[in-house]
Amino acid sequence: MVYAAPTSVSFRPQPRGLTGGAFGALVLFAASGCQQGGDGAENVNTSEASLSPHSTPGRPTHEAGSKGSQAELAEAFRAAFGKSGSATITDHPGGTTYRYMPAMLVETKFGPVLLSDGEAVDFGAQTEGRIAAHYLTRRNDTFSIKKADLKFVQTGMHGAVNHFYVSDKFVDGKVLYAAGSGTSAGDTCAWATLTELDESGPKNLGTIYLHHDNEGSEEDGSKVISTTGEIANIRKGQSFDVIYKGSFPFVAHYIFSDGQFIRQNRNGKMESCS
Repeated sequence: MVYAAPTSVSFRPQPRGLTGGAFGALVLFAASGCQQGGDGAENVNTSEASLSPHSTPGRPTHEAGSKGSQAELAEAFRAAFGKSGSATITDHPGGTTYRYMPAMLVETKFGPVLLSDGEAVDFGAQTEGRIAAHYLTRRNDTFSIKKADLKFVQTGMHGAVNHFYVSDKFVDGKVLYAAGSGTSAGDTCAWATLTELDESGPKNLGTIYLHHDNEGSEEDGSKVISTTGEIANIRKGQSFDVIYKGSFPFVAHYIFSDGQFIRQNRNGKMESCS
């Protein structure tokens, strides 16, 4: 049984400050279909990935548990931010200013949740991007706010989240998969954070490191290393694997314990990212 590929959201051609190879690593999972493996596990199939390192994942046409039209998404955004299209908000006087844009309306058992992409207007290399969440009540064609969190997820560097989508494959609830990346001293790392859309608010399920390379520090290319991981063998609410290929191939196994996915085995080369 082959599942439709999860749809990801990206509002920028390439994340700020991210090299092409690392961006390609980040979009692999979003570009791939989830194929059911043995014993009910789901594998990430990247053989059909069509995204090049510089291409942009498309805006969502559907999400796990999402419904409604673009008009409904726009109405939810107006209810949340009091205006249409985009909203610019500064944390506090002298603080970072973020521009929020509507991304998706996710249906949950406790009502619709609006997710909005927050990109920093004024930023430094260490400035994180944001995903805002507004928990809403729907009455006919209108929405009202139950609660809001403009920092529901913060990840990435250079003021932007690379891309994100919502999945129902990891646990019983809806999980926000948000990809981030950054480069320091010539080393580039890419990762994904898993955050459950819980009725009480964000529930952190863990961070997965998916790519490491040192291309920025090896000018002649003679000692370049690059390792990229793909999520596979997902057993909902139990475990999954990250299969790494490249300079240092290995398999990392994650177990769901005490509300988080915990890596059971370590690898020294990928540890430089964590």
